[in-house]
Amino acid sequence: MVQAARVDGANEWRILVNIVLPHAKPTIATLVLLDFVYHYNSLFWPLIATNTNNMRVVPVALSYFLTQDAGQTLQWNLAMAFDVFAIVPVVILFLLGQRYFVQGVAGVSLKG
Repeated sequence: MVQAARVDGANEWRILVNIVLPHAKPTIATLVLLDFVYHYNSLFWPLIATNTNNMRVVPVALSYFLTQDAGQTLQWNLAMAFDVFAIVPVVILFLLGQRYFVQGVAGVSLKG
């Protein structure tokens, strides 16, 4: 398709915008989701970089919550509520990009 666009006289920017990027949308969406999840679940770097509890990210706060009462019984209902709160942004991002993931699995070269 790129060769055909060059023969038709399209410049490199038009080829990139009209041919390459539409075919790369599923790949870009997957990369964005995986990168977001990787950085969102990062525990070690935010723990080192922050020095107050007000600046801590959700996984660090969850870690503190699970280890704060080492001698007492863990309140599992609060822990599961915290887990649901922590996973909501990832689920929302996945639902917004689900169309692109399905296109990537089905194949972007199929007509229809």
